[in-house]
Amino acid sequence: MENIGAGKYNYYDDHNFPHGFRRSGVFTIREAEYLESHGHTLRELESKLRIPENEDEKHFQQAVCEGLESQSFAVKAWSKYKQAITARSQRIFLSRHDGNNSFLSTDF
Repeated sequence: MENIGAGKYNYYDDHNFPHGFRRSGVFTIREAEYLESHGHTLRELESKLRIPENEDEKHFQQAVCEGLESQSFAVKAWSKYKQAITARSQRIFLSRHDGNNSFLSTDF
């Protein structure tokens, strides 16, 4: 496993995963635990709010920011997280309602 520092607090994304990473059905248990414990650090490295402290953090920041392929568990887990929140925001819901009938109609 990479030498990326864990955050002081667990990372939660209540907006996109209101029931947590583990119960979302998107992540494995290992990925969910890693995102919870390291999510703040990974987010800060991606947004360049944190200066990388070692080679693993530098590699993560470079791979994520430049979109490079990597076999790193941290890069794969974070990329899966970013892809999941992007996919959730791009959902399109279609309705079969044609607009002619009123839902409030009292005619039975």
